[in-house]
Parts: sequence; C-alpha cells; structure tokens
Amino acid sequence: MKTTVEFQEQAEAMELWLGKQEISIETFAAKLGMHYSTVSKWVAGMNQPSDVSKMIIRQKFPECPLLK
Repeated sequence: MKTTVEFQEQAEAMELWLGKQEISIETFAAKLGMHYSTVSKWVAGMNQPSDVSKMIIRQKFPECPLLK
C-alpha cells in the first residue's frame, strides 16, 4: 500500500501530466468512460484505480502516472 507521501507525489504527477496533455479531469474521465468523482479522487491522491480501471487506463493512456 502507498504511503501518504507517495499519494501526494502521485497527485502532483497527475496534475502535471494532465496539464501536459492539455486535458481536464472531466475530459480524462470521459475518455476513460468513468465518472468524474472517481477519477478526481485518483488525481487528488485520495484513492487508487482498481486493476480493471488500470487496464482501461493502460489501453488509452499508457504513459499515465496512475499506472506507476
């Protein structure tokens, strides 16, 4: 399980990555076919995607920091 620091680092990495991709959390969630509230918790470092969600992310965004 990740530590608080690791969750915080993931959140920072996600914010940077989304900025580089020039997409919002809403757009990222829509492209994944997932709810904004679920994805926003991942981006904020409050929760982790399930294995199934990681498979979907990997197919559409293989460089996404959530996969690390």
